[in-house]
Amino acid sequence: MPEFENPEAGNDEHILGPTDPEPVVINPWYFTLLWLATIGIYAIWWQYKCWKYFKEREEEDTWPGLRAVLFLFFGIELFDKIKRYCLEYEPDVSYNSIAVWASVIGVNIIARLPSPYYWISILGFIPFLFPVRELNFYFTGSKNGYVNDKLNDRQIMLLLLGLIFWLIIITGICMGIDPNAPPN
Repeated sequence: MPEFENPEAGNDEHILGPTDPEPVVINPWYFTLLWLATIGIYAIWWQYKCWKYFKEREEEDTWPGLRAVLFLFFGIELFDKIKRYCLEYEPDVSYNSIAVWASVIGVNIIARLPSPYYWISILGFIPFLFPVRELNFYFTGSKNGYVNDKLNDRQIMLLLLGLIFWLIIITGICMGIDPNAPPN
């Protein structure tokens, strides 16, 4: 594994060695784009990557995929764990784990409301930005991640698929197709 370092940090404590698990770093803007493109599914992938990192780092016997999918039961624990790690380098972590978890759950409940209220749920990426930024700081010394970060090929593919999906949705709305209407 290559050595990860942050050119803007200037702090040797944030340089990861070749035996360390792969860091979970993503620019908050990219997280937002990927969250919007996948209608929130990217958050499950991000949680999986976080749980996988913690499993490898702490040598725990956990199932990262199951924990990511069962956010309702493990979300607070994930946000608390991120917070504990971040407190090593920054005494002022800017979020409350229970509030972030409750916000994510609240957005998911709003998504079940009738039209047009469910459109509010499009802002569901906002609660995740707090732990994303703190985890970025833990790994790189910057809340925005690496200076020269780029989307990888899989992320670009997700954005393209998301763009096609959103074009289909917008076309359906413009044509007056109601997704909640029963089929003929």
